[in-house]
Amino acid sequence: MLRLSEAAARLSVSPATLRSYCDRGLIQYREMPNGERRFELEWLDLFRESNGNNSRRTRQLDQPEIEDPEPAERTRTRPKWKERVPPWERKALAAESQIKIERARQEVDRLRADEEARQLEAERAAEIREAGRREEARIVALKQAGRAAIPWYPSDLQRHILPEIDEWVTSRNVPSYLSPVEQRNLVTAFVLEKSSALIAERRRQTEREAAERAKQDKATAERDRIERERNAKAEAAQFQRSTEDRQLEEMEAAYESRRAWIGLARVLKR
Repeated sequence: MLRLSEAAARLSVSPATLRSYCDRGLIQYREMPNGERRFELEWLDLFRESNGNNSRRTRQLDQPEIEDPEPAERTRTRPKWKERVPPWERKALAAESQIKIERARQEVDRLRADEEARQLEAERAAEIREAGRREEARIVALKQAGRAAIPWYPSDLQRHILPEIDEWVTSRNVPSYLSPVEQRNLVTAFVLEKSSALIAERRRQTEREAAERAKQDKATAERDRIERERNAKAEAAQFQRSTEDRQLEEMEAAYESRRAWIGLARVLKR
């Protein structure tokens, strides 16, 4: 596209004359964002063909058109553009329209951005709710997998392990970025660890109870032994006393028998 000076040179007119042609709407042009005017070659050729190439016609275009004579009191002529909107007012109206269009476009863009933001917020909230439901279902499935890992344990151990599984299996301890197999393996490892700890504690408790029972049995056996020894000594002492009493009775009986014989012998001697 040609600049104003280049287009004026091709038409053999001054830049001011070409600018006036543009203001009067005699030639087509394109106004750039910076306010400069650009011309296509075909637009210049069309203007040349429609207005001719002689300088006389060009000079006639440079002159303002003369209207029909007015009343005698007003014989002067006025430019043709005064019958329509003046160029500066047309530019002001065009600028105002452009401003209004730009404001409307900005308002539409703002409304569109607000609508997109609301839709994005609604989608994000829906995604958060859906992620929460998926996370809850994942945690429930992992807890069920943990419970399924302890079917062979005694019921008393299960009562201790199940609350710990429900408390430990959370999003923090079993993150979702792990694969499903790794998550189940992690829960199973926790169950086995807790089960082993409970079984070891139960074994230690059983050993302590056995040691306590053995100690009690030993003490009972010791008391029984002492009681038996005491009873044996008492029986021995009683037997000894009964033996001594019997011997004493026998000695007394022998003494009485001897006295009787002695008395009988004395009687016989008389």
